[in-house]
Amino acid sequence: MTQSEFSRVARSNRRHAVKQMFGLSSAFGMFMAVVAIIALTVAIGLVVWFLMVA
Repeated sequence: MTQSEFSRVARSNRRHAVKQMFGLSSAFGMFMAVVAIIALTVAIGLVVWFLMVA
């Protein structure tokens, strides 16, 4: 295996790893957005409930 072959393989592997990480981070970001929306909805619901009870 020559040096150029090795560097080409390493570069493609790194690109693949970055693509995988980006996919993972985007899925994680979507999950975090859903969690944040649910938390916000629950918080607003609690505030409304407290105002109605008070």
